Amino acid sequence: MHNLTDKYHAFLMYDELEEYEEIIDDLSQFIKKNPEHSIAYHNRGVAYWESGEKKKARKDFDRAVELDQNSTIYFSRAQFLQTEGKIEEAEKDFQRAVDLSPNDPLSFRMRGTFYEEIKEWDKAITDYTKAINLAPEFGYTYKKRAEVYKKKGEKVACEADMKAWKKCEKEEKEKRKAIKEKVEKFICPDTGKPFRRGSWVGECSVEKDGSSLGPILQNGQYYYRFTWDGDYVGKD
Repeated sequence: MHNLTDKYHAFLMYDELEEYEEIIDDLSQFIKKNPEHSIAYHNRGVAYWESGEKKKARKDFDRAVELDQNSTIYFSRAQFLQTEGKIEEAEKDFQRAVDLSPNDPLSFRMRGTFYEEIKEWDKAITDYTKAINLAPEFGYTYKKRAEVYKKKGEKVACEADMKAWKKCEKEEKEKRKAIKEKVEKFICPDTGKPFRRGSWVGECSVEKDGSSLGPILQNGQYYYRFTWDGDYVGKD
C-alpha cells in the first residue's frame, strides 16, 4: 500500500506517471474496503492532482472534507482551488483550516503565502505576524514577511526581518551542531554501546516532540530517541 493511508501527503513528488497510477490503484483498492477513510481520499486526491486528473482530484478532496473536518484536508483543497484560479473558494478553505488549527504557526504561514501570492500584502503580513508570535524561533517566517515588506517598499521593516531571519538561522545551525555532537557521543544505557551513526541519522533529523530518529532496527543496528535538545529518551 506504499504506506499512503496512515498519514497525510501534501506532495507525493514521484518521477513517473506510472508511479502515480500505481498509487492511485492501491488507494482505490483500499477505498473499496474502507469507503469512509478520509486520509485515503485525501491522498488519492493529491495523486490525481499531481498526475493532472483535476476533476477526480476535486471529487476526492470534497469527499475527504465530507468525512473529516480536518485542517490538513482543507489546506490541500485550498491549494488545489488556488491553482485552479478559484480564489474565493480557496480563501474560504484557508479560513476553515486556520479556524481548525488556531495555535499552529504553519497554518498562518500557509495562508500568509496564499495572500502574498494573490498580492494581498497587508493580509499576508498579518498572517506572517501571527505565525511569528506563535513560533518566534522559526526564522523562515521572518524571511517571508521581509519579502512582503520589500514588495510594499517598507525598507526598514524588511531589513529588520531579514536581520531576525539571519539570527534565527545562525542559532538553529548552532543548536543542530550541538545536538549532533551530543548524540554522536551518546552511550546507550540499555546496551552500554556507543551510538552508531547511520546516513539518515547523520543528517541530525531530530523531531521537536522527541519522536523516532529511525526504525527499530535497520541494517543490523538500533536507532535511538532523543528530545529536541539531544537528551536520551529511549531505544526504539
